[in-house]
Amino acid sequence: MPRTKVKGTSSGTSSGEISELAFKEAAEGLRWSEKSLACAHAVLVKGERPAEVGRKHGITPGHASVLARRFRDVAEGRRGKRVTADQFLREKLPLLPFRNALKKLAKLGVSTDLLLEYLSNNGVVVSSSELNAFLKTSGIGR
Repeated sequence: MPRTKVKGTSSGTSSGEISELAFKEAAEGLRWSEKSLACAHAVLVKGERPAEVGRKHGITPGHASVLARRFRDVAEGRRGKRVTADQFLREKLPLLPFRNALKKLAKLGVSTDLLLEYLSNNGVVVSSSELNAFLKTSGIGR
């Protein structure tokens, strides 16, 4: 697979592929051990060979290469950062936390427009078709 250029990187050479700044930005928020980050840094920023990095850090050259490749994938955006289940649900199912309130309001006969306004006031913007689909799949119905 051809490599794509990462902002802050040099051409796809094996020494100094990623700048120090690009490395720090990509590393921010990763839950990697200090050892793994040091290995990836040595290969990608300093341009050290995986065999040399492996000897220094007590890992195999193959493991050093894998760490560098995985980090490169993060830096190039091919591998997303981890999120908690709550973060994922808020992003993918923004109406879920409002299910009980929507059910109560729908039973009171509140119109779709008012339900949309209620959601908007709570920072959730969805279309009426998205709202109706959620209500239907949640057993609330309209």
